[in-house]
Amino acid sequence: MNATIVGASGYSGRELVSLLVNHPEVTLSQVTSRALAGQSVHSEIPNVRGKVKDLCFSNPSIRELTEQSECELFFLALPHGTAASYGLPEIHSLSWEKSPLIASPGCYPTSILIPLFPLLQSKLIQKQDIIANSMSGVSGAGRNATVKLLFCERNESACAYGLPKHRHLSEIEEQLSIAAEKQVIISFHPHLAPMNRGICSTISSLSEGKLKRNTIIECWKEFYNDRKFIHILDEGEFPDVKHVVGTNRIDIAVNEDHRTGRYIICSAEDNLLKGAGGQAVQSMNICQGYDEGTGLP
Repeated sequence: MNATIVGASGYSGRELVSLLVNHPEVTLSQVTSRALAGQSVHSEIPNVRGKVKDLCFSNPSIRELTEQSECELFFLALPHGTAASYGLPEIHSLSWEKSPLIASPGCYPTSILIPLFPLLQSKLIQKQDIIANSMSGVSGAGRNATVKLLFCERNESACAYGLPKHRHLSEIEEQLSIAAEKQVIISFHPHLAPMNRGICSTISSLSEGKLKRNTIIECWKEFYNDRKFIHILDEGEFPDVKHVVGTNRIDIAVNEDHRTGRYIICSAEDNLLKGAGGQAVQSMNICQGYDEGTGLP
């Protein structure tokens, strides 16, 4: 497959370049960027030196991309609101026949939807009073040069932001409502943490009936049926960002809080892989009929 990455100057786009140049079923033939047009890809993304040969960033028009390009596959790493449709590989049934356009969920939604979707669908947790606290690495804010992202501003510092309604909250509630078959409204509190990459989410939810950790575990195992990138941790273990960074895996865990009658559900993922570019490649693999882990760490 000849592939194009549209908008490859940001962190997610750069990760896509690294993934696709190593993908056995893909030839990366075009990489676009308005800001970097004319510059060689290997000069801006040094870790792919020796793999992209003479490939340079270009700035083609939409007509040139869609009508004059020989590319069969396009990955869009564009600003929020520029691309839409929806597909989370472990939750939605993906195929080119159903939709030739698939939008990967954001990093925060992935960390919340993966653990909660099957539980709401199976009515194991209550749909009201769900609280999600999430921490993101600084790369989640993008690669723009702004004062708030300077080293001195972010090092040894953590803070909440995007309250009371973060831009990803709408898609989270939309998908949870589909699972519950009723409107779901959650409290979502994102935080910026002093780390380069990764997402760590801690979710508190009320149980439907008696707390039974094993019931949650069995629900996850049945729903995800040993999917390659879902890893359920043993009792007493907690997902840790450092264990998933550099992979397309999401680690999930659940603990009982008998004092409050709640489940404490945790997840961790790499925001630039499972939360962005890696997930896009995973969706492409599924639609193409490849093993979903092809070319993914």
